[in-house]
Amino acid sequence: MDSIVLSTRDSEVTPQALPVTPQQLLRLVQVQRFGTQMLCMNTFYMGTEDGLATGGNLAADWAANIVPTWKNNVTGAMNWVDVYAQQILPTVDAVISATVSGTGAISSFTAPSATAGIITWRTEFIGRRRRGRTYIAGLPYSNALDSPDATHWGTSGLARITNIGNVIKNRYTLGANPWGLFLVVFSRRTYADTTDLTWPDATALVNRFTAQAYIATMGTRRAERGL
Repeated sequence: MDSIVLSTRDSEVTPQALPVTPQQLLRLVQVQRFGTQMLCMNTFYMGTEDGLATGGNLAADWAANIVPTWKNNVTGAMNWVDVYAQQILPTVDAVISATVSGTGAISSFTAPSATAGIITWRTEFIGRRRRGRTYIAGLPYSNALDSPDATHWGTSGLARITNIGNVIKNRYTLGANPWGLFLVVFSRRTYADTTDLTWPDATALVNRFTAQAYIATMGTRRAERGL
């Protein structure tokens, strides 16, 4: 999954002021492997309140505070490969990785590799450019079977998706971590219309999320290529 999925099809809405203007924009990528061949990659964007965070700060914080909960909610089919981050605005810094390893903690048959749960990240704006999406691969097969129509996750599956959404949202909200990091949706299309001084207009603060009930599918790519 590319966690923040952006569309250029909707008309843009008028930018509104964030509770705090981001001083930096950082990008984080979490890389997992389903089994031995298939990569699952999620991308997240973070603004900062004070402009003092580094890619290393973010990658290490994610590895310490997000990865454990994510592992506890997926099966052993999911292997952690890498977590890396970098500042991308107002300047581009080096990519810094954090050391991650291990697998999901649940011992269970796994739902097929092309299926996933979805977290939809929401902001104060409407339109696809201002929503994000994260794919959660490696949920237990039983979490699909306990849904009567076999097209939606059962109660336990939704709880696992929600657990992952909560730990991300609660950690990366205003005032919740040492580096002033907060989760945003970043619109590349809007960024193309900004200047060096107005790039924060391309960001929107994530203020809530939805754990989607339906069983989603992901594109499949193998041989070292991400989903």
